[in-house]
Amino acid sequence: MKRILLIVIVLFSVFYIRLFAQEKTMQTDTFFLQNNDKIRLSDKILNFRPTQIMYRGTPFIVEGAVMSHRFFDFRDFKKDLFPEFSSVFDSYSQFAPLTFTYALKLAGVESKSEWKDLLFATGFSYALGYTSLKAIKNSIYTKRPDGSGNNSFPSGHTFIAFLNAHIMYKEYGEKSWLYPFGAYSLATITGIMRVMNNRHWIADVIGGAGFGILATETGYFLKDLFLYRPQQQYFVPSQEDMQTMCPSFFGISVTYNFSNNEYKINHKDIIRIKDGASTAIEGAYFYNKYLGIGFNADYTSHKLYSSLSSQDTNLSFYSLGLNKYFSYPIFNRTFLGARLGVAINHLLDNDIENSFSVEKNYFKYNTGLNLAFWMGRSSLLRFYADYIFSNIEWERKNFTFKTFNLGASVFFHF
Repeated sequence: MKRILLIVIVLFSVFYIRLFAQEKTMQTDTFFLQNNDKIRLSDKILNFRPTQIMYRGTPFIVEGAVMSHRFFDFRDFKKDLFPEFSSVFDSYSQFAPLTFTYALKLAGVESKSEWKDLLFATGFSYALGYTSLKAIKNSIYTKRPDGSGNNSFPSGHTFIAFLNAHIMYKEYGEKSWLYPFGAYSLATITGIMRVMNNRHWIADVIGGAGFGILATETGYFLKDLFLYRPQQQYFVPSQEDMQTMCPSFFGISVTYNFSNNEYKINHKDIIRIKDGASTAIEGAYFYNKYLGIGFNADYTSHKLYSSLSSQDTNLSFYSLGLNKYFSYPIFNRTFLGARLGVAINHLLDNDIENSFSVEKNYFKYNTGLNLAFWMGRSSLLRFYADYIFSNIEWERKNFTFKTFNLGASVFFHF
């Protein structure tokens, strides 16, 4: 393992030296040439190739690594709605985005790269990514949910699926947001099915998605390096873009939920709801550049401790909510945002909660801040912090349930 790390460090040292040499001959973005503006320091940092490589996949890797030590169990979703679910579709869907990319290319739909560049980029992405994935799997011993092995983190199927989806994004993302939307949707379905097939924890698929995106970005970087291609010009918004942009978005988000809720149900029974995680479909339409309205549909799972049981169990629920959004541009391509919303929650059946009288449906309220980066014509990277609170009724007593949630996600901008 030490030898592998040493080789990686040496290779990246060579790559960085080469990058700095290329930067001297780098052409200025046409927008700045046309408008005689100076390139901002923030754009230099955000458009520097290593920065572009890292911030696309790293948030998911970090979030997956944090969650991997908690073993959050999202399988209650399967138990509640699809108890007999079993499928091999994920073994094929992981390759679908790449198949569609090459099919479009063969059909004559112009992509960003020539055939030689596309083949080299794909080869480098797979070679470096798969080698790194195997090394990580064999170094981080995480037991699979079904007990079949100790190489659960990260998910290999999800890694391949998002590697392939990001190739579609690199090649056809500038033509229409529908191309990457379809590719990432297939990749997300692959990850969800790995959880529903009892092969992976939610942390595994989040980490696998991040590693897949990172592998593709690195593969394209290596392609440019070895084929002596100019450094890729990433999207830089103009002042006019910033003034007129309405940051409408749609996508899937994942959050880590900090919880420290303890309830004394009666004179002897105590329940503690510990940290959890949520995954959500979220979208918003901004009717001007500052204000928008949207929705979110969440699935949440928390660890639950009860004095009635010798081990922790899970508390899971669905929610559907409406939100009011606010966004304000604070720097070039950077937006400060806020959210205020209300949702209805539905608790799933649980052995512990079934021991008490529990209200299954209740309202929850959320408020929070977010920081969004306009990465490309059709993509936003958002970091967010939310405070969520509600009342839960146990044994006809009202208890306050509150969590502080942190997360990151890449959304499609439209």
